[in-house]
Amino acid sequence: MPAWRRVRAAIDDGAATLPQDISELDGRDDLDKTTRQMLVDDRLGQGKFRRAVDLLWDQSCAVSGCNVREVLRASHIKPWKSSTDRERLDGHNGLLLTADIDALFDRGLISFADDGEMIVSSRLAKPNRKLLRLERPLRKKPNKAQCRYLADHRQRWAFDPA
Repeated sequence: MPAWRRVRAAIDDGAATLPQDISELDGRDDLDKTTRQMLVDDRLGQGKFRRAVDLLWDQSCAVSGCNVREVLRASHIKPWKSSTDRERLDGHNGLLLTADIDALFDRGLISFADDGEMIVSSRLAKPNRKLLRLERPLRKKPNKAQCRYLADHRQRWAFDPA
């Protein structure tokens, strides 16, 4: 299967957990109505998290600089499922990425070092790296809070030695 089809499939697959996540939030009795709605809005990409990530990355992809809103995703560095409610809403736990880069990041095919350099998984062959224009750094060096989340991402996907 061509690389672009694998990336497209990964992008489409990301929406599969959305109804389950919303249902889980609706079923929680430990949340007040306002907090529940804020988390639902953020999971739908319309809330505080998205606005904070937009501001941190100047409404442009953290890697490419693309500013076409329709293709930008506010991607959690530490995944939604593994995050506390506070981490889910923390803009520092996010990167604004184009859909293709987001799919690679979410599947652990790329990560970023504390200096912002892209780390590419050995699971991606050289021809695919070139096709996908990888090994580009973040446009800005991550701050301390972002570095903590990136360390979690690297550990989760075995980019850092244990």
